[in-house]
Amino acid sequence: NPTPTPNPTPTPDPTPGICGTGTPTESNDQFVQNVAQDASVDILWVIDNSGSMGNEQDDLASNFDLFIRDFITKGVDFKMAITTTDGRNGLNGLMIGDTNQLTSTAAAANEAQFISNFQNWIKVGTNGSGTEMGLYGAKSFFERYQSWARPNAYLAVVYVSDEEDFSAGAVADYTAALRAIKANAGYIKPYSIVTTELVGNQWETIGTRYIEHTNNMNGVIADIHRPFYDTLSDFGGSILNLLDTFPLSSTPIDNQIRITLNGQELTSGWTYDPVNRVIRFDPAAIPDAGSIVIAYYRSCVGGI
Repeated sequence: NPTPTPNPTPTPDPTPGICGTGTPTESNDQFVQNVAQDASVDILWVIDNSGSMGNEQDDLASNFDLFIRDFITKGVDFKMAITTTDGRNGLNGLMIGDTNQLTSTAAAANEAQFISNFQNWIKVGTNGSGTEMGLYGAKSFFERYQSWARPNAYLAVVYVSDEEDFSAGAVADYTAALRAIKANAGYIKPYSIVTTELVGNQWETIGTRYIEHTNNMNGVIADIHRPFYDTLSDFGGSILNLLDTFPLSSTPIDNQIRITLNGQELTSGWTYDPVNRVIRFDPAAIPDAGSIVIAYYRSCVGGI
């Protein structure tokens, strides 16, 4: 294997203060191109099971095909699991249904049964705690099932709730816990279907903590009042668009990045997507399997 090019010698900050009280720091992310792993994704659904969520669960079930259709037709290696926002002891992070029946393998064996299983299990009921703890639910799930998330797959966590998150502790702590699941946190992205605007339903509250958590990790937010067929179609497309990209673990200062392929600098054939914080290669320039891609950039560390 080629020897990765070392970081360039740090240079004085040309834009003093750009990091606030933080420090501009030389960063790099290394990737080994592996066509098989690049098409893998694990998806955790965190569903509000309080008394007001019956209609939303029905909508999720009936529109699921719009979400998963392209995953199946494009041969994506996926698996899914479902948990709830119920934070009570013994129920926090508990898996609903059988994750082994919510995979691309299960879909290939019997697609109708696969879709039916998801539609049944996503209806997690409405007898859960009215003190919704979606962030705690996700954290608890990964603590309960530590081997569930595959190391080399993308991880998408989809939160669905019509009320605020009441998990104990700061949002930043839950963001840090989710980031810690993978060596490169760029492979993790939250998706939140939550209340972003009040429309007069007395039980609803704006999901500010879900929104903060999702924004912390460059995730995607949709209002729960938006038609589910639009949201699920968009979310599915968003996840699929990430599967052929190289995610950065931090945000580059001024979007300035240097890319090397097997030790040689590339000045063309790739673009940086700042919204999703990923490197995307042009179709004619996709690296061969086994190639080593390294992204060099400066990012802010510490501070406010």
